[in-house]
Amino acid sequence: MAVRETPDGTILVKCFAGCPTPDVLAAVGVELKDLFPQRGRDDYHASKRPGERWVPRDVLSAIAQEALITLIAAEATHRGDRLARVDLDRLATAAGRLRSAAREVGCHV
Repeated sequence: MAVRETPDGTILVKCFAGCPTPDVLAAVGVELKDLFPQRGRDDYHASKRPGERWVPRDVLSAIAQEALITLIAAEATHRGDRLARVDLDRLATAAGRLRSAAREVGCHV
């Protein structure tokens, strides 16, 4: 098993025996939400340049988090695991947020 903390404080967990991530986390009393750092509102309210609607750093951070959610779900389904309803709902939220981000920059997917 490998556990790594990313520079933004996100914890990555990989079981090389193929154990589902939720099972690994449950075994140590941790929930998926615990792998992501709590963010203070100040982290996302940096000033914008004139004409900017969003702070680019904040947009990229949000996209990276949604992509990670998508990756975790993809790994689980690749292993043959069925996603729980709550996980499917979170994946749908991630997909919606990623599509919204793409539309904001003129990419209609």
